[in-house]
Amino acid sequence: MERAPISTIISSDIYKDIENGEFKAAIEKLSKKVSSGENPRAVYSLLGYCHFQIGNYKDAINMYDYLSKVYPDYQEYKLYQALCLYKTGKLETAGRIADSIDDPSLGEKVEQLKAAVSFGRHNYSEAREHLKKVGKKDVSGVINEGCILFKEKKFGEALKKFREGKKMLVGYHSQLYYNIALCHYRMEEYEEALKYIKIIVQKSREAVSKQSVGEEEKCNEKLAHEVKHSGMIEALNLRAAIEYERGNAEKAKKILKDLSSTLSKSGLQKDPTTYHNEAIVGVNDNCAESISKLNELLNDSEAPPETFQNLIHLYCKYRFFDFASDMLKTKPQLASKYIKPDEHEYIKALIQEEKDPELAIKQYDGIIKSYTKKLDKLAKKLEQSGGDSSKSIANEKKAIVERLVCVVSNKARIYWEAKNFAKTEEVFASLKDYCKDNEIFNMNMGHSLFMQKKKHERAAEYYEEIVERHKDNLNEVDIFVLANLSLCYIYMDENEKAEKLLATIKKHEGEAIMKNPKTVLFHHCSVNLVIGTLYCSKSNFEFGLDLIIKNLYPIEEKLGTDTWHYVKRCLLSFIEQLTKKQIALNDPTFIGNLISFLEEVQTHGKNITTIISPNTEQDKEKCTVAYEADYFKKILKQLQEKYG
Repeated sequence: MERAPISTIISSDIYKDIENGEFKAAIEKLSKKVSSGENPRAVYSLLGYCHFQIGNYKDAINMYDYLSKVYPDYQEYKLYQALCLYKTGKLETAGRIADSIDDPSLGEKVEQLKAAVSFGRHNYSEAREHLKKVGKKDVSGVINEGCILFKEKKFGEALKKFREGKKMLVGYHSQLYYNIALCHYRMEEYEEALKYIKIIVQKSREAVSKQSVGEEEKCNEKLAHEVKHSGMIEALNLRAAIEYERGNAEKAKKILKDLSSTLSKSGLQKDPTTYHNEAIVGVNDNCAESISKLNELLNDSEAPPETFQNLIHLYCKYRFFDFASDMLKTKPQLASKYIKPDEHEYIKALIQEEKDPELAIKQYDGIIKSYTKKLDKLAKKLEQSGGDSSKSIANEKKAIVERLVCVVSNKARIYWEAKNFAKTEEVFASLKDYCKDNEIFNMNMGHSLFMQKKKHERAAEYYEEIVERHKDNLNEVDIFVLANLSLCYIYMDENEKAEKLLATIKKHEGEAIMKNPKTVLFHHCSVNLVIGTLYCSKSNFEFGLDLIIKNLYPIEEKLGTDTWHYVKRCLLSFIEQLTKKQIALNDPTFIGNLISFLEEVQTHGKNITTIISPNTEQDKEKCTVAYEADYFKKILKQLQEKYG
């Protein structure tokens, strides 16, 4: 945005503040001139410019609204007012003001603004028409074309446009580098994306460090402006998203934590995208807090478009179907804007599961049929295509397969929960030709076979395929795949294979910890917990519980809601069988060792909850690992007195 040329005298120190990026200082001085009545046109023009630069668009709108009414012949004020309205998401008003501008000298700028407004309304064909009216094909036009192609999910073509724009520009431009990184991210070319992210972060940090010298107040303002406009926030959020997609949730959390610290030091509030991403990566730690954050974001006009969709999916994931249903009913505009028709049908089927599972199955079948039809068409197109076109079709096909796997997994879960594992297997087997390359599909197929006697060998084949894909880093493999594969080997009397797998898991965990001592991994521990549980289920508690306890050390690192679940299941079974005199103990110190272990659990389990969202404060006290450990300890002390 340019400052309107005004033939007046404004004190040089104000211009100096503006040139140095000290906009708040300039605003303070200019505001005093408003109250004194000095040359309102010059003052209001500069105030509008300064407010715009610090992102205070509402005050900028007021400045330009005043100027456009008092000086209607100078239509550039209208253009700036419309631009500020666009920035605040008031697209209808921005478009209406842009339509009223008839100054030929502003023609290209107006068309670009109209294109941006159409783009914001998701009317990409209209946006493209406005761009065509811009006479010269300058760099902004090329980049805008790239943005439209990106929104049309033509990521390869968008990338070409952004690269073309990069060649037209001289030097470094953070937004363009970010656009290129984002295209690579969408195409799952993560290493390429990370190259550009690294450049953005490095350049941003260099710029930020330069602003850290000088008077504290001025320094803080410059620092805040630099952090906000350097591309650092967007780049680090994208880097966190890549790590999360790769299954490195802890790394993603650390990136966002460091970013939040930078924002705080710069005097900036956390932006909606960072807040949203923190909610997503933290969902396994505190589901209730993540849901609360996403609900809060719904009232923010700058919230990421994925907010509503992710909130609905979280409600469904944790079986809060009533909340999901109410949200869809009370916010129909958001539902129609952000939830695609096929996703809407899928969510309705999820909600229907509890009321009428048979009807839910029929709804799932309808969605599955529509997806398989699309995949058949894409398969034919893929045979006839080549180059970038084939890559685009392959990406589209992959995305549909992922949605199909999600739907078929939920359909199969209905039979799974009814313990009809043969039918569960049948559901997955019917779509094997479409989904055989999808890891989640193969994992679920393996699970359905694992639960059936005499099918452990076939289950192992599916699990082994997944393990083979990640043979260089088993930390990337789902814990249940590793645990079930170990059990398959034990059931098949191939204990050597189980031991070899456990040794490899331990080795890969050790390598990861060597690289980063702060890394906490549970794969080796969890697999041993499952094996220990198997021995407990066969009433060999002394070996099973001993194995479980050994693998929970160090307790302060490995004790959690999930790991405690295994312990208490086996403890309950042990107590039941001991009191019924179904088992006898060989080791007289066994119960005493359990009590010592539970005392340590009490110490470290005070803040670890045993359910997702306790209803009352009293529930919160009782629903902790420490409370349950104390309860078990009291029972075991009674048993110790009775059985010695």
